[in-house]
Amino acid sequence: MKVVLNTAQLQNLVTKAVKGAGNNKLLPMTSLMAISYDGNGMLSLTTTDNTNYLTVKAMDVSMSDDELEVVVIADNFAKLISRMTSETITFTHESGSFFISGGKSTYNIELPLDVDGSEIKFERPMLTPPEIETIKLSSIKSIINTGKSALATTLETPCYTAYYVGKNVISTDTYKICCIDEQLVKEPLLISSETMDLLDLAESDLEYGKDKDSIGFKSVDDTFLLITKPYDGLETYSVDAIMGLVESKFKSACVVKKNDILQALDRLAIFVSQYDRNIIQMSFTKNALVLKNKKSAGTEEIDYLKECDGEEFDCAIDIEMLISQIKANSVDDVTIYYGLPNCIKIADGNITQIIALSE
Repeated sequence: MKVVLNTAQLQNLVTKAVKGAGNNKLLPMTSLMAISYDGNGMLSLTTTDNTNYLTVKAMDVSMSDDELEVVVIADNFAKLISRMTSETITFTHESGSFFISGGKSTYNIELPLDVDGSEIKFERPMLTPPEIETIKLSSIKSIINTGKSALATTLETPCYTAYYVGKNVISTDTYKICCIDEQLVKEPLLISSETMDLLDLAESDLEYGKDKDSIGFKSVDDTFLLITKPYDGLETYSVDAIMGLVESKFKSACVVKKNDILQALDRLAIFVSQYDRNIIQMSFTKNALVLKNKKSAGTEEIDYLKECDGEEFDCAIDIEMLISQIKANSVDDVTIYYGLPNCIKIADGNITQIIALSE
């Protein structure tokens, strides 16, 4: 069987699909990519990391009538396809051999075999949810752009490496919190960072469904499907305590230019040594926000954009945490709430960020 494919469309699809391959040497299936062509213009590629099963599809990729079903090594296949320069690429699959050709290039691709010597079949999980909910793609992008920087990156409390998705979307490492006031699904669940990143590959809004063991996300344009499992630890996620901090009332607030404070922090970071434990001093004065390192070798003064009638307030904060959360903010004018002894708050529309203060 022979299938002639549009190179640009194929390259775009492979670039997405390979991101779903876990490449875990202990789990051979995670290094594979299943290629399927239906004989009617639709090509689909499937990969897995043993938790997430990602399928991406493209329509009108080919006018070939032959059907094709083959499994290849994902990494090598992706590298080859990305380097092809011909207008079209031809797949030929016959008698256990798989050839990829384009222009004057032809490659005989070694196919992974099962223990009985037959070609491997890629098993895909099935999902039959009793109810479908719609999730906007813009919501997924907002979660990643704003919430990812607040996720835990170590496993002291594993549930905090995932997003809480319920009445709100929450990410936290217990020192930083990001809360997006938007309900995506009816029943709360945890979604891993890896799963959320894969959802960003979709190109249209998503339909979400859940059965007993699995959850699934299918794009409304039918070019994306992700079947996975909720992340463990929902019962240990301290939602009430986190929301208590998010809903805290602050005495004062100021507004500063995002670029001004980021540039000031970037300069000040040069003078923050490892002995300072990344801590800087923040002073909210009547007219400006003043930043200093512990030894006061560097001082930055950032004018408020609006007159501030709040109380003067001094505190200490981790400079890297502050930078990461301000960078994640999507607006040019950043509103900072202060006055509590344990944290400050940055708010923008339905997004609230909490940053713990240091002693």
